[in-house]
Amino acid sequence: MSLSPRLLCSPATATHRRNTLSTLRALSTTSTTNQQPSHHNHHQSNHQFLPPENYLNTWKPPKDPKEAQSRLDQLRREYAKKVKEVRKEYIEEMELMRLEKQRKDEAKREALRVANEERKRAKAEEKAVKAKERQVAEEEFRLMLN
Repeated sequence: MSLSPRLLCSPATATHRRNTLSTLRALSTTSTTNQQPSHHNHHQSNHQFLPPENYLNTWKPPKDPKEAQSRLDQLRREYAKKVKEVRKEYIEEMELMRLEKQRKDEAKREALRVANEERKRAKAEEKAVKAKERQVAEEEFRLMLN
C-alpha cells in the first residue's frame, strides 16, 4: 500500500506549503499601480467620443397633449431624416467600394489575359523555332543519305 508524500510529511511542513501557496496566489493576483495600461484597455484612455446629438434630452413635457404629440412626431421625423442620411451615406460608401473592387478585379483579369497571350505567343514562337530546326535537321539528314 502506497501513501501519498503529503501524508508522510510533518504537519509543520504541510502548513508551510499551504502558506507558501497562498502567498504566491496573493502575489500573482495583485496588481501594482505603476504598471502601464495593457493594450486591451488602452483605447479607453485615448477614445474620442462623438459630440452629443441635439435631439437627446430635448423633451420637455408640455401641458397640452396635442402639443406633446406634435413635438414627439417632429422628433421622430428629425430622427428618421438623420437615419435616412446615414443610410444614404453608407450606401454611397458601399457603392464606391464595390466600384473600386470591380475596377481592381478588371485590372487583374486584364493583366492575366495579357500574361496568357504573352505566354501563348512565346510558346508559338518556340514551336515555330523547333519546327524550323526539325526541318533543317531533316534536310541535312536527306542530304547526308543522298
